[in-house]
Amino acid sequence: FTGNPVGPDINALTLSGSGISVSFIPDPDAIAFVLERTADNSQVWTAVDTVGIQSYYGQLRDKPPTNGYWRYRIRTIKSDLSITDPGNEMRTSTFYTYDPEYAIIPNITIWNDGSIIECLENPIPNQVSYLMRSTSPNWKNGTAVESLSTSRYYTTLSEVPPPGIWYYWLQRESQAADGIIYRSAPIKMNFNGLPEIADLTLGIGSILIRLPTVTNPYEYTLYRSSGDPEDLSGFVTIDTYQNYGYFNGYYNNTFSFQDNQVSKQPERLYHYRLTRTVDGVESKMGESKSIYYGSIP
Repeated sequence: FTGNPVGPDINALTLSGSGISVSFIPDPDAIAFVLERTADNSQVWTAVDTVGIQSYYGQLRDKPPTNGYWRYRIRTIKSDLSITDPGNEMRTSTFYTYDPEYAIIPNITIWNDGSIIECLENPIPNQVSYLMRSTSPNWKNGTAVESLSTSRYYTTLSEVPPPGIWYYWLQRESQAADGIIYRSAPIKMNFNGLPEIADLTLGIGSILIRLPTVTNPYEYTLYRSSGDPEDLSGFVTIDTYQNYGYFNGYYNNTFSFQDNQVSKQPERLYHYRLTRTVDGVESKMGESKSIYYGSIP
């Protein structure tokens, strides 16, 4: 016993397939907590997470690197920025095995505006959101590139990756002990400095075109073709938009455009591309996205 202030005592460790929840009562003078972990047969403690008081929902979550028994303790960072000695340590009462349950997140849109990858997210209390990236459309190969753990309204998770072909998806993990990991379908992105259409859906007598979030003050031009998608000369200008969802001067808070100038007679594939204009210089067209308009062929 050093006589120094100590961190909170752990009340319980709750195991689920996706991780371990650490429950404790926080110090009223705390601004953050440092969660430390060690293997059952080791005295080498590792700080696995530092969580601010504003992001604390009654538990801290950890995913150990391997299956087994683990021990935990917590230090407190106080308002004067001093760090306490650790509180009591607690060992998992059962053998931890990583075996999470998975569920799908529908209707997630991830944008590639040519300069940044962005995902619009509405954070859910008691869940941590991750923007995941991989070189293949395989969830198990994903790496978290940004995380968010607040209950604010819509905000973005973003990354500027190296140039190349990437797959992105949104993943949510509960800070509670339900063991469920929620994730969206991987979306292929060609990050080559050129903007991409986010997605295309069929409307009533129209095609709905989801556009990048436009968090940069650039002007974008939307093009359409019903011919060969690789023949750039066949694409014609539909419209332009710029600055935080303004499309021809009107605010478009859904970041989409409704193309009414399409026809089912004859039925056909429509192709769309974007360009970006910076300092009066228009870029090349980005990747083409296509949709069949008409009855099912």
